Amino acid sequence: MTNPQREDGHLDIANEIVDQLCKYRIPGQEWQMIWVILRKTWCWAVKDKAGNHVRNKDGWILKKKSDWIALRQFKKMTGIPRSKCCVLLKSLENKKIIKKHVTQKGNRKAVSYGFNKNYEEWKVLPKRVTEVRVLPKRVTGVLPKRGPTKEILTKEISRQTPKPEFFDLVNLLIEKMKKNDPGAKVPKAEAQREKWANDFRLLIETDGRPIDEVKEVLAWSQEDSFWKGNILSASKFREKYPQLKLRMEDVQKKPGSQKVPSREEFNKIQEEALKRR
Repeated sequence: MTNPQREDGHLDIANEIVDQLCKYRIPGQEWQMIWVILRKTWCWAVKDKAGNHVRNKDGWILKKKSDWIALRQFKKMTGIPRSKCCVLLKSLENKKIIKKHVTQKGNRKAVSYGFNKNYEEWKVLPKRVTEVRVLPKRVTGVLPKRGPTKEILTKEISRQTPKPEFFDLVNLLIEKMKKNDPGAKVPKAEAQREKWANDFRLLIETDGRPIDEVKEVLAWSQEDSFWKGNILSASKFREKYPQLKLRMEDVQKKPGSQKVPSREEFNKIQEEALKRR
């Protein structure tokens, strides 16, 4: 049974800020990003070198205004993939709800985040107001269908955020391509990575290919002397999948055929690829 206590740590937010947050519509996953930032900043008291709390002139304990928060912390606390966290944080930064600071530390950059309490800078929409449409009394024609059309449904499906396992396939393909050719052109922008992940999603969900089979064919394609030079994107992999599968099965039947990694070997390769990100 849980038993949270205020003395174990708590968050203080000015009522004025709460009143402003009540007025605006913020998407659910963006809210999760905000809560992570608040948890890592306003929930942490500032201490001096002796370990004592630092207080202002009025006796209030000072809290952190910003902190270095790695993407893996956002993923761990929210369950949202790191790639999606990047998109959500960028959206909040554009809306001026959070502040982002980049500091150069040696050969790498450290990124810190903080909540922007100056709500006059926020670029968010107020709560949605439902528009009331009044039809004329006399209707001489037939009203069009108001249900979702096939075109609308197709666009909605294409905008779905791919699942983490589809991004895992993207990471594996990138890792294999760079191993075969260090200068291979792989997606760096988040939008391009999502496009590759969506191609894998369509291959599995629309084309009906089992994910374990896809992993096996993907690993084989990047070991084959011919196909590794032709499969250089997720869309190409999906397009050539039937030929790849048949060729792999044909090669495996011959003596001395290429060895396809087992499930345990594949998971190990996948973990190594994620560590190098």
